[in-house]
Amino acid sequence: MSAALAAADRGLAVTLIDNSPLLGGQIWRGTNPEPVRALGRHERVVVEVSTSVIRADARDGEGALLIVRGPAGVRVIDAPALLLATGASELSLPFPGWDLPGVVTPGAAQALLKAHGVRIGARVVVAGTGPFLWPVASGLASAGVRIAALVEAAPVRAGAAVAAGLAGHPALAAQAARYLGAVARARIPVLSGRVVVAAHGEDRVESVVVARSDGSGRREIAVDAACVGWGFVPAVEIARGLGCREVAHPVRPISTVAVDAAQRTSVPGVLAAGEITGIGGAVKAAAEGTIAGAVAAGAEPPRRVVTVRRRAARSAAAFDRAYPIPAGWLDGLEPATVVCRCEDVTWQQVTDVIADGIADVRAIKGQVRCGMGWCQGRICGPALQLATAARAGRPVDAVGDLATRPFAIAPTVGELADLGAFRPR
Repeated sequence: MSAALAAADRGLAVTLIDNSPLLGGQIWRGTNPEPVRALGRHERVVVEVSTSVIRADARDGEGALLIVRGPAGVRVIDAPALLLATGASELSLPFPGWDLPGVVTPGAAQALLKAHGVRIGARVVVAGTGPFLWPVASGLASAGVRIAALVEAAPVRAGAAVAAGLAGHPALAAQAARYLGAVARARIPVLSGRVVVAAHGEDRVESVVVARSDGSGRREIAVDAACVGWGFVPAVEIARGLGCREVAHPVRPISTVAVDAAQRTSVPGVLAAGEITGIGGAVKAAAEGTIAGAVAAGAEPPRRVVTVRRRAARSAAAFDRAYPIPAGWLDGLEPATVVCRCEDVTWQQVTDVIADGIADVRAIKGQVRCGMGWCQGRICGPALQLATAARAGRPVDAVGDLATRPFAIAPTVGELADLGAFRPR
């Protein structure tokens, strides 16, 4: 949205494609802030919602050819310039009972509340690692949900690193203070240095077991829902299809799209902004979008926005260091723990394949169908990558991933056949 406004304000004709029925993404979901209203009024912006990119290919010269699916069907768009802001999905790590109904990611609980006013439960644990847990816990509490505990895997001392990262960013510091205050006012117990190691229940989750990362100090907490998440995974499928250069994270199962100071990728005419250039939140994403939109229009980005981006990136780096994934998360998996929920693949099946000497996630996928289901590896893929690297004793970026595919979303056979009747426009 920031990129579209910045480019249009500088004279470009802009088409904004959003796969959601409403603009605003995860931050402004279901609301109508000024940027949304401004886009609706802008004479040089065409907004296409409920529209997804099936595939993107680099264009001769600059830009890209996009195959998109919208309410009117499938068509091809010839884009001389393209800005990718595809966001991220949440990182889920399996544990015994994580497939019980009522166990969700923090983002799922927040989306239900923001978009539909639906509370995920009446007594909830919010767990995992990272700053995102705090707004989710405070938001649920303000909606009348009892938060039984906020369970943070990082130790208490992580707060010092976060405070240092926020020192030069007053906007984020004020935001963090609001969430801390909301959690304190709601009297939410904060359990640092602990993780959810199991969920129990019959037809749905009824309790979770919380323990230190070494397994000690086990404690069972009664709940009717649990929100467990470990940060975010950049959605690089479209960028990868275009051939954009990526940078692998040294220890997390993610890669980000490499950009220069002007948000340009390695593919001419293709820019990127937001979480796909590095997980950093809404402030960083909006600043990068404004910069990219200005650059696409041939203008210099506002100096103030460049400063905001730099500060936000510094804060994001501090968060990344402060909230790592616990090294021992694999120790709690049981042979029957489901790793791939779509295909019902268990941890035993995965370890058997690795024990046979296979240490590439795509090869493992071919052996046990992990990642072949509806989500196409978006849920199980990063966890499988982490697990394979740990069991095989290899770096996390040396075992492959499941994010490479010919289509960003699956087309129907009929759509593929119909594409011959379309001409780029």
